[in-house]
Amino acid sequence: MITCLHLVQDSRYIDFVIDQFESCAPGENLFLVEVPDAHYRIRNIRQRDKVVPCIKGRCPNESILHHLQAVFIHYLGGHRLSIISHVHPATKVFWFSWGYDLYHYCWSEEQLYLPLTYQYRQKRRKSPTERLKALAHAVLDKVIANPDHWRSAVIARTDYCSTIVPTEYPIIRALPGFRAKEVFFNYGSMESLIAAMHKQQADGDNILVGNSNSPTSNHVDAFEKIAASGLTKHKVIVPLGYGVDNPYKAFVLDRGKYYFGNRFEPLLDFLPLAEYWKIVASCQTAVFNHTRQQALGNVLITTWLGANVYLNPQNPIYSHFKNIGISLYDFSLPFALHPATTPSDVMQARERLQSEYGAEVVRNRVVELLALRAS
Repeated sequence: MITCLHLVQDSRYIDFVIDQFESCAPGENLFLVEVPDAHYRIRNIRQRDKVVPCIKGRCPNESILHHLQAVFIHYLGGHRLSIISHVHPATKVFWFSWGYDLYHYCWSEEQLYLPLTYQYRQKRRKSPTERLKALAHAVLDKVIANPDHWRSAVIARTDYCSTIVPTEYPIIRALPGFRAKEVFFNYGSMESLIAAMHKQQADGDNILVGNSNSPTSNHVDAFEKIAASGLTKHKVIVPLGYGVDNPYKAFVLDRGKYYFGNRFEPLLDFLPLAEYWKIVASCQTAVFNHTRQQALGNVLITTWLGANVYLNPQNPIYSHFKNIGISLYDFSLPFALHPATTPSDVMQARERLQSEYGAEVVRNRVVELLALRAS
């Protein structure tokens, strides 16, 4: 019998969600994946036979909605939010925030973007193409539905909320109408992330910057600081294969070549995970210049490998890692390379990562979530 409804999108993280919930409550889960139309082919979820397409918020079988114990919203957005209005009032609603569904409502652009990236955003916004896009989005919102109305209604309806790291909870708690209790869920365990790399250690002198083709990575602000440090021999590897913001990608490519010349090595394709982690392992230094929570998987892997990891201290991941006893470097300070991490420090960091993100810990959190259905 279906007792748990999961509202998801076509993301590679959903396979882990399916595995976790089905192992703890086999046969009780329905995974509705939002798709734009009947012709859409699911690309990122491998277990396609275990998900049901949901076209523009229309549930294929609305009778299911009246007998659920829990609805799990994996990222608060899209047409699927209207489904919540059809759920029985006694059904528990869980919101698992991903970050993008939080910061653009809680933080200003000046908080999200550092000066050079902010200047780029302001200049781009004034272009005729961007003005037309903004107008089209505004008209579309009025024609379809008011997305802010659905969002506010779901926030007020939410009983429990999990953020990617606990240090985000004070941010989300400030949302108007928010009343949800804090719970914990993870979109991966250390075992699922590291796979065959569990004994490997960072062994190259390359510098990794950012995790995706996203302006919140503040790439160019990071480039300027790294270049000002006077480093001349190290390759600067920049993953840009994840994300679809092509004008921003062009901006990063132009500035990367300007600052680093032939030492600039962008990754333009979305690589298989094993191939990507192999490249990451060649980096003794990793820089993540996000002010918001982002790139946790990359931070976990580079920390596990023993790289020297630099974060903007505004990023909630920075304070979360400090809270669990893992050292990171503050990228707001003048940038300088540090000696390679000692084997004993690597082992200590791995033990702390396991205590927070080990497979058994992560699975127990799912068991605890399921116990709340009848509370």
